[in-house]
This record gives sequence, structure tokens and C-alpha cells, in this order.
Amino acid sequence: MPWATQWLGSHLFATAPTVFYGGVLLMCSLSYYLLQTAVLRQAGRDSALVALFGRDLKGKLSVATYLLGHLE
Repeated sequence: MPWATQWLGSHLFATAPTVFYGGVLLMCSLSYYLLQTAVLRQAGRDSALVALFGRDLKGKLSVATYLLGHLE
């Protein structure tokens, strides 16, 4: 991620670094969502952790937003 950030910072508004950085952000949000899903499944349906996260609309929207931004 630091390499992508540096590349984007030194080539502002260039297409390739922007698309690459968006892809890195997409992969980060997707990996976090998958990790969270695995942890919540391991905790069980009746755990306090599952109740705390609820439906996690923000997490799902975050991944969808990065995906839409990357496809554009």
C-alpha cells in the first residue's frame, strides 16, 4: 500500500496510478469484509459480537462503492 500511495502522490490525476490505488483499496475492503465474516461465523449466531455488527450495511456498501469506482 505505501508503494501505491507514493506512486499516486507523485503522479496526481494520472490514470494508471489512480486505477491501481483504487484496486488496492478494493482488495483491502474486500479482505476486511471476508475476515469479519469468518470471525462472525466462528463466534456463532447468538454471540454479542454478531449482535454488535448487525447487518453491517456500511461494510457491504463500502465494498460495493470501491467496486463501482474501480469499474468506472
